[in-house]
Amino acid sequence: MSHFTVMVIGESIERQLQPFHEFECTGTNDEFVVDVDITDEIAQAVENGTPLNEALGEYGLDDKRVTDEKDVRKDSTHKYGYAIVRRGKLIKAVNRTNPNKQWDWYELGGRWSGFLKLKPGAQGDNGDQSHKAGWCDSALKRDIDFDGMRAAAQEQEAKRFDAYLSVLAGREEPDWEVIRAKYSEADIGKARKEYHDHPVIIDLRKEKFWSTEHLRGKTLEQVIAAARNEAVSTFAVLKDGQWYERGSMGWWGIIVDEEDAATWHQKVSELLDSIPNDERISIVDCHI
Repeated sequence: MSHFTVMVIGESIERQLQPFHEFECTGTNDEFVVDVDITDEIAQAVENGTPLNEALGEYGLDDKRVTDEKDVRKDSTHKYGYAIVRRGKLIKAVNRTNPNKQWDWYELGGRWSGFLKLKPGAQGDNGDQSHKAGWCDSALKRDIDFDGMRAAAQEQEAKRFDAYLSVLAGREEPDWEVIRAKYSEADIGKARKEYHDHPVIIDLRKEKFWSTEHLRGKTLEQVIAAARNEAVSTFAVLKDGQWYERGSMGWWGIIVDEEDAATWHQKVSELLDSIPNDERISIVDCHI
C-alpha cells in the first residue's frame, strides 16, 4: 500500500480518474468493471490437488456458488464474482474487477498539498490540507510559476552538488557494485562493512548524503537540469483518458524503464511546456 502523485491534465478530476478505480475497494459497480473468466485457473488448481472449496476461496468465491447463470445477482450477493457449481463440479467461475485499476482512493493535494507555485496575484484551488501561501494543488497552466519552481530546485541542488564535491575533496567515491563483487554471497556482511567503513562514505554520511547516485560522475549542468525537470514532475500523468507512468508506454512512443527516473522527469517537463496555457493542471494524492 502506498501513496503517489498523479498529475491530472484537464478539467473534471473525478471523471478522468474514475476509469482507474479499484472496484474491490471502491465498490462502485460501473461500466469500468468487467467479468473476468477464471474457470481455467481454478480448474487447474483443482487438477493440481487443491480442493475446490479452497481454490474458490482464493478468489473469495467459496460462498458465492450458484447452480445456474440465471441465479447470479451482480447487484448484491455476486457483486464481486460468482462460481457455477453442479454436483461438486465447477462449470464456470467469474471474478468481477476493473482491469485498469490504479487507485483505491485519492484526494486533491493530500500529502503533496501546495505542490504548484502560483504566479503573483494568480488564483488556484486547494484540497483540505494546509499549504504555503502562494502555492496550490490545481490551477490553469498560465497561473503556475513553473519557472520559479525550476529555479528554486536548481539553486538548492547546485548547493548540494557543491557540498558533495567538497566532501569528496578530489577523492574517488567507492563503487558498491565493485566492492560487492569481491565477496561471496555468504560474505555480504564483509562487503557492507568495507563499503560503510570507507572514509569517503563516512564523510558523506556526516553531511547527510544518504544516496549519491544522481550526483556521482555528473557535471553541474547535468545535475541542475535533472533537478529542474524533477521539480515539476509526478509519479504518473493522466491526460486525454490515458494513464502514464514509468515502466509503461508513454505519449512520446517509447517505454521509459521504471528505474530511469531522469528520462521520465524530462518527458513530463517537456509535456508541461507543450500544453496550452488555458489547460488545467491538478496534483492528486492517490493511494493503492
